Amino acid sequence: MFIAEIFDRTPINLLGTSMTVRSKNQDIIASNIANAETPNYKAKELVFEDQLRQAVLGKREDKEVMPMQRTHQAHLPTDERSPFMPYMQLQNNQTVRNDGNDVELEKEVGRMMENSTMYQVSSTIASKKIEGLKNAIREGR
Repeated sequence: MFIAEIFDRTPINLLGTSMTVRSKNQDIIASNIANAETPNYKAKELVFEDQLRQAVLGKREDKEVMPMQRTHQAHLPTDERSPFMPYMQLQNNQTVRNDGNDVELEKEVGRMMENSTMYQVSSTIASKKIEGLKNAIREGR
């Protein structure tokens, strides 16, 4: 399951980036809902899920990037996951009303709820990871 993979493999900074992107996504979805009655408005979406999944799992599409190598065993390992770059695009909605608006209100509300849930999941995982670090530090004294 993707949630378990996040918990096991995601550095805290990637969780923070995920939360920032999900917050921006929430704004875009809210804008779609707010413009549901605006003539000629086209629904937008933030595309990032596949890139986020690749970043979490450490997969790269760019095969030409040379990985960094440890030259000494005392060196810290590198995090070779590439950052992801979300982008905004128009949704490809099939339903267009007579006034040219293509916002599907039910779909947007569902997207908002899913996005909100995933934000909360990321926040919870980050909190658990930080708590784990705190416990490790306390035990190291």
